[in-house]
Amino acid sequence: MMGAARSCRSYAAVSWFAAAMLLAGSRPLQAVPISFPDFSSTTDLNIVGDAAQVGNIVRLSSSSPGERGSTWFRAKQGVEVGFDTTFSFRITAPAGADDADGLNGGDGFAFVVQNTSDAALGLANSYMGYEIANSLAVEFDTFRNGNFLALEPNSNHVGVQSLGTGVNTPFAPAFLASAAVGSNLSDGGVHTAKVSYAPGSLQIFVDDFIHPVLTVPVDLGSLLNLSAGTAYVGFTGGGAAAYENHDLLSWHFATVPEPSSISLAVGGVLGLLALTRRRQARI
Repeated sequence: MMGAARSCRSYAAVSWFAAAMLLAGSRPLQAVPISFPDFSSTTDLNIVGDAAQVGNIVRLSSSSPGERGSTWFRAKQGVEVGFDTTFSFRITAPAGADDADGLNGGDGFAFVVQNTSDAALGLANSYMGYEIANSLAVEFDTFRNGNFLALEPNSNHVGVQSLGTGVNTPFAPAFLASAAVGSNLSDGGVHTAKVSYAPGSLQIFVDDFIHPVLTVPVDLGSLLNLSAGTAYVGFTGGGAAAYENHDLLSWHFATVPEPSSISLAVGGVLGLLALTRRRQARI
């Protein structure tokens, strides 16, 4: 009888262990969330090009002609199953050339998912610095270009650009979608943004986390060549003949597991528990 009890306890332990492993396995791409309430410390960040830590912020590019910079979290993050990222930013000292709306300053910055390098950086004197292979860029664009007005609704808009595994570009071939933003992004004030991705859909929010400014049908798993569902995440910024300070003030990023994975895990646990109870009832 004691042997049977030991067998039952052993079986239950194995069942609970299997359930724990199932729960862990259901979220293979879950990483420790990225959390920078400010950038007084830049541990785990790679700051590239003209980007720099300035006090407790990261300045992606400054109000000088032709700059471009980037910053990346050094460890790849799970992106294929879904993610939420929020960040605050401030754009100041717009100067240089006027855009198609007669406003100066540019070109803006971008949140970027890429699987090339944690030192990736685009071209100098070429917009926002995200000419990076195997990437998707979410633009916060402050310069309306006269040569593709139809794709840029005004001087304050968000856009999504990607050429899949090819080298990304801010031009028409990589255009996926764009939308005007109600806020003046270059007004020197603090703005907050959120980018939420679930397989098949990317949503962008600016200064309002209830109503998305833009929703884009896209699937990162098929668009990009990922590393077991992971990629580098970070920001680029820049300007050419138009320029301004692009300051990142805070950043949070977390992988979001698929609901189907959670359902599978819960179902597995319940099944294991039921099997354990049936085994106990026979003893």
